[in-house]
Amino acid sequence: SMGILSVLSYGASFVGSVAFMEFAIYAYQSGKPFDRPASYYRSRSLYYNLVLAVAGVSQLSLGYYLLMFYYGVGPLPKPIITGHYVVFFPEIS
Repeated sequence: SMGILSVLSYGASFVGSVAFMEFAIYAYQSGKPFDRPASYYRSRSLYYNLVLAVAGVSQLSLGYYLLMFYYGVGPLPKPIITGHYVVFFPEIS
């Protein structure tokens, strides 16, 4: 579930932020740069930052879970690949 949550978080923030910038440029080019107040831009920025924070926390917790509770100690035979993550064994053998 952490992998799915992170894929959704990254997807929503990347697609949403690109669309957000495109609409801001369109408003400027159409001659209505003051169509939306500054609070609109602040709230959108806060939203995308929080969504990316959720993705980062899910990445951190998935890595912690996989390394500490599932694989334990010792070298891994191959990397773990889940969604956007590739987890290698962090110790130096």
